[in-house]
Amino acid sequence: MRWIRFVLGKSRGLRNTFDRLPTLVTRFGLTSRKSQAQLRMLLEITERYGVRPTLPVTAVTARRHPKIVRELEERGVEIAAHGYVHNDYASLTREEQFEQVSRARDELAAMGLSVRGWRCPYSRWNSDTLDALRAAGFEYDATPVYAWPAYAQEGLVLPPREMADYERLCELFGVRDASMNKVLPTMVDGMVQIPMSIPQDEDMVDRLHLDSSTMIRVWHRMLQDSRHRGDVFVICLHPERVSLCAEPLNATLREARERGDVWIATLGEIATWWNERDRRRLTVEPSGTGRWTVGVNGSDRMITRVGNQMVTGPKHLHIESVRRPVIHAGPIWPPETLQGLRDAGYITQNGSEQASDCVLDLDRCLPPDSSVDAVTRLAEEQSADLVRVSTWPAGYRSCLSVTGDIDALTLFDFAMRLKEF
Repeated sequence: MRWIRFVLGKSRGLRNTFDRLPTLVTRFGLTSRKSQAQLRMLLEITERYGVRPTLPVTAVTARRHPKIVRELEERGVEIAAHGYVHNDYASLTREEQFEQVSRARDELAAMGLSVRGWRCPYSRWNSDTLDALRAAGFEYDATPVYAWPAYAQEGLVLPPREMADYERLCELFGVRDASMNKVLPTMVDGMVQIPMSIPQDEDMVDRLHLDSSTMIRVWHRMLQDSRHRGDVFVICLHPERVSLCAEPLNATLREARERGDVWIATLGEIATWWNERDRRRLTVEPSGTGRWTVGVNGSDRMITRVGNQMVTGPKHLHIESVRRPVIHAGPIWPPETLQGLRDAGYITQNGSEQASDCVLDLDRCLPPDSSVDAVTRLAEEQSADLVRVSTWPAGYRSCLSVTGDIDALTLFDFAMRLKEF
């Protein structure tokens, strides 16, 4: 069977698969009673801190349990799509992806659900996936995964078998290294992609068997680092493990609220903001020797700054600078790099006659095959002299989102995954 070959070969491996089997009986039942109890526990924690989670659900699971999914939406949960069935999109043909994405959209819409976003099962996707999502009218994709180095930072030495299981998960997800890359949403041909973060519940509970106090340390570290860097930390907590991760989730949300400068948002709210932010129009014009006027046409929630000077919303900013406070990037730079700089909030210009006039000339500082993160780090070294718009709305320093994928609510749902894969 395709599902068994996938799980044994790519997802879990033989030992972890056998370890997984007993948990299915304890976490799922013949009815949805156990899953509903876990969902109630999740909402008790999130509502305690005024947080709305985003729960992507497979269309077939929603169809089998429409009352549960509608009740979640009525309680303020953002429902997103998690595929038509729970299969590997990276292995599907382009035609199969278009068909399954549209079927998922139609199925959820027929239930009256307001669905704007998507996350692929197993966090596996390719460029055809994004094309299918655009064609189906989805506003965002929350599939890409970034791995934070929290285990190493917390001094956790993973035994060889557990390390192998974690590395298998990272390979399955195709993770990017958060220590080497900014962890931010990005615009990909008009669609917002929002990164998910690991460590998450599956590796901490099922693969590494960490206790609550250790999981609290791990998520605390990720919250701390994302806040320091101004990044987004997207928690993924599958409902079946809520009771096992309740204390870590509660501790993380409590700390985020106590900080006061962490924006806790749904994935849909993040996508709305990123689109709003991407529509900005900024101009930088000389207004005298060593003087510049920055014209800001953008959201009322957006802060634009140069050094210690800043304005909120669509206004003008008058600054003094020997050079134009923007980045020069000539035609040698790929669109992905320019989009990365835009995502980071900078202004780029490409006219060769302006190169020597700009605070930072990329053409002279780095080769054009440099990574987006390397270019962004260079810009951050000069950020005090560059025009930059805020990453998050209303002066928030970083962002946190609570999510959890629903791919089964009963043992029957889980068993059907073998047939539907």
